[in-house]
Amino acid sequence: MAYRNIFISSSSKLSLKNRQLIVKTQEEYSFPLEDISTILIENNQTNLTSSILSYCADNGILVYFCDDKHLPCGVLTGYNNHSRKLKILQSQINLKLTLKKHLWKEIVIRKIENQAKVLYLLGLNGSDELNLISKKVKLDDEDNMEAVCASKYFKYLFGNEFSRRYDDITNARLNYGYAIIRGLVCRSLVVYGFEPSLGIHHKNQLNSFNLADDIMEIFRPMVDLCVYNMEENITDKLTTKDKQILYNLINCDILFDNQKHPLSYAIEKTVQTLQASYLSEKNNLKLCKIIPLAQHQYE
Repeated sequence: MAYRNIFISSSSKLSLKNRQLIVKTQEEYSFPLEDISTILIENNQTNLTSSILSYCADNGILVYFCDDKHLPCGVLTGYNNHSRKLKILQSQINLKLTLKKHLWKEIVIRKIENQAKVLYLLGLNGSDELNLISKKVKLDDEDNMEAVCASKYFKYLFGNEFSRRYDDITNARLNYGYAIIRGLVCRSLVVYGFEPSLGIHHKNQLNSFNLADDIMEIFRPMVDLCVYNMEENITDKLTTKDKQILYNLINCDILFDNQKHPLSYAIEKTVQTLQASYLSEKNNLKLCKIIPLAQHQYE
């Protein structure tokens, strides 16, 4: 299983040689291609060839690109990685409304449970309250308990003055982490034949990643936990260290089916169960649980 996640923050030249990715800065580094899961190119002075992009697309290596503010603004993922794309697409189009409602209910419940777990792990108030609310979620979350909990959760986590609408360092960190996870989810969806624009709950016609936004909801609290534990930043701007910490969440453990997996692999396992749900027209979805942040230990 690919496990390396390469963060490129300085002006570099990338090339391929003998099934190795060669990264030239002031020094030269090489990485076996089969070991690479993702590449984040933060520096827009980085030079790379179309053959590298083609190889990454063909072999499931996710490449993130950043804008002038060094924030992830796009991802490269393979287009034809699934042999039965039409079958999956038809299952998305024909998905029964009742199953959609059940799937969204499960996602909302687990998201709230994971938010409650974050508060519990940090020794903050609100964990019991959120767990009680999670038990009140109805089919399709018709009472919008997700929004009710979000309002309470962020105030418990970051204080009564905090708002997701503010342009501050906390929100910048959250948005950066969410963007990384969104890309991972999108990659897995495409690999398993899904059309990411066809969501379960999200339906914005201008959004090419509605389904990714549905699935990533359960993983957002992992970013929240990481951001809470990050050192105070008095500059109100993301530092390279901030970005490295958030990008490295890819390698942190999360619990899937009572087993610890790195986030990138757990997302893939989650999407596998989503695919099984669509094809069987039954709710086979299995969702991850938050645990204390720790780097996955590969044997």
